[in-house]
Amino acid sequence: MATGYLDTNILIGFFKGNEADKLALERFDSLKLPAIAYAEFMVGLALESQRAAADKVIDALFEIVHTDRPICREGAALRRDTRLKLPDAMIYATARVGGGILVTRNTKDFDPAAPDVYVP
Repeated sequence: MATGYLDTNILIGFFKGNEADKLALERFDSLKLPAIAYAEFMVGLALESQRAAADKVIDALFEIVHTDRPICREGAALRRDTRLKLPDAMIYATARVGGGILVTRNTKDFDPAAPDVYVP
């Protein structure tokens, strides 16, 4: 099995109780959360109590991967070579640099046939 890197839409689905998203995460040995996806998710939580509760779950289940120079370089290359917006490029770059699989529902921007992309 591999490491799954969660896109923001999967994290949202997980917190909303989407069964398909929960089951999809069981396919992976470990689950990581790109820092950009974490930030995008937290923007949508209006109340501090929601953010605190989300942090507890995230800390228990996922490793947050912080953006470093290799991720920035890969993200820049993806942005330069594709139509990806920078946040999507950085999320994908995090998975690629980490040697894992991007778990996403975003088939507009990510090719579901790519070997490093999984769409539940």
